[in-house]
Amino acid sequence: MVRRNSRASFASALVFPGGSIDASDGSSDWVPLVEDFDEFDVTERALRIGAIRETWEETSVLVGTDDAPAAGIVSGLSFAEFVERSGARLRLGDLAPFAHWITPVTEPRRFDTHFFLCRAPQEQVAVADGTETIGVEWVRPSEAAAAARRGDRAILFPTFMNRDRLAE
Repeated sequence: MVRRNSRASFASALVFPGGSIDASDGSSDWVPLVEDFDEFDVTERALRIGAIRETWEETSVLVGTDDAPAAGIVSGLSFAEFVERSGARLRLGDLAPFAHWITPVTEPRRFDTHFFLCRAPQEQVAVADGTETIGVEWVRPSEAAAAARRGDRAILFPTFMNRDRLAE
């Protein structure tokens, strides 16, 4: 999990890495970099590439491949450039859909959020990007849920509920 910057969205909260889908996330430009590109429609492809990209941008961890280099973010490279230069090939099927939350219509700011589960690479070190995220924590779901209930951690409702579900 990552801790958000106090000036970013969801200030200081402990959350899963995530963010917005970029227009390029579903692009056919990914064909040479994704092993199972044709197994997903453009929307599902964009969601999965976006999830992998956001995780990489916020933690320097490249999920969805066994070919990930030990070094994370290389300054100045886009995500696609990093994947291409690393020689990695993404496997979108390595991400398992876990939850889908949509903010109620009564909320002034709406979110449509997909949560995925995947295996964490063994040789990579998670590092906060220092902009959106100021910390990275490997924490058991049950421990994070207990910390939130005690008031030791600020965790948003969807994150809290997904953590409870993971703890089960």
